[in-house]
Amino acid sequence: MARDYRGRGVRTLQISSNDARRYPRDSPAAMAARVDAGEFAGPYLHDATQEVARAWGAAVTSDVFVLDGEGRVAYRGAPDADHGDEAASAQWLRSALDDVLAGRPVVLAETKPVGCSIKWRE
Repeated sequence: MARDYRGRGVRTLQISSNDARRYPRDSPAAMAARVDAGEFAGPYLHDATQEVARAWGAAVTSDVFVLDGEGRVAYRGAPDADHGDEAASAQWLRSALDDVLAGRPVVLAETKPVGCSIKWRE
């Protein structure tokens, strides 16, 4: 999605808030390797204090937030359902981005975020 919408002026940030000490596969170095391998379209940031996740109320990976031109949350929820399964064709995120880019209210402003729970620090 990030690559598809980059040319339309959409900027993306991917933030990992998982406890990298207990889950080394989510460490900044491990994530940088995944970005370098092309798995993610950077930038990929690490929320070491988990303050960002708490401030936004993020609960799982991936918990997606789309902000409009005024910095307001226009969509919150799951990424598109094609992640890992091309037969699933839900376009929630893409539809929200299309609405925001067209200056329209987002038709479906919230979906249930799905994924693994954030690995909170003890």
